[in-house]
Amino acid sequence: MAQINIIRYDSYSTDRQGRVTSAGVIYRVRQPGTNDPAAIIERVNQASPDYLGRARKSALTLHGIDAGAAPSYADVSVSYEYSSGSSGTGGADGSGSVELDAFDCSASTVHINTALSQRKSSGAPDAGLLIGWNGRSGDAMQVAGVDIVSPVMRETYTRVFRKSKLSTSFKRRIGKLTGKVNSGSFRGWNDGEVLFLGATYSAPDGEGNVAVTFNFSIIPNGTVSVGDLSLFKDGHDYAWTISETTYDNSGNPQVKVKGLYSATVYGRASFGGLGI
Repeated sequence: MAQINIIRYDSYSTDRQGRVTSAGVIYRVRQPGTNDPAAIIERVNQASPDYLGRARKSALTLHGIDAGAAPSYADVSVSYEYSSGSSGTGGADGSGSVELDAFDCSASTVHINTALSQRKSSGAPDAGLLIGWNGRSGDAMQVAGVDIVSPVMRETYTRVFRKSKLSTSFKRRIGKLTGKVNSGSFRGWNDGEVLFLGATYSAPDGEGNVAVTFNFSIIPNGTVSVGDLSLFKDGHDYAWTISETTYDNSGNPQVKVKGLYSATVYGRASFGGLGI
């Protein structure tokens, strides 16, 4: 799936009140999935805001497609101009205001060893909920498991800051919060559901405004169930199980999940210091 992010500003002008009057914004479309210029431009048109401050979107220009890169990408510039007929109210004020919000939900794979439910043929050993059990117990026991499709949700927020605000203390704050999970509600998500993956920007020499992109992974909180066991788990906590092997009166092995756990593996923090 194509990913669209602001990589730089070729120009950026404001009036005396700090409202944007003109801008040239360069978007990069990673893995566009097509070499059709019109289709790539339309994707950027859909992803980019109609207004920046008082400036209205006026033109989009494709600057080439690099299909040989890994991953492939295309750059598209979006021009914004103010006219007396423009009525935009959004845009950047140079201190972390809204520029572009993006959401992506795609399929990935996750390896599991236990099933939600499982049937067996007559006379087969009882594997309980284990998938690909080799029928042995103790040190000889092995469980192959299986890869299944799982949703991966990500959000990115691009904000414009004055370059002077991107100090070493700002970078330390980004580093300190990267790999942390939200301790309170954040952008509509409950505490425990948002993992901060860091931020990126590229700043030209001199003063001016810089676009900073903040990246987040989303996993909703919810109840995990394995057989008769269930446990409420915060989104980015890690669920795991313990199984035991027993034998029926005929000596046939039976495997049962006897413990379900939720481990907290990421520290918690407030994301208020990000300025978004």
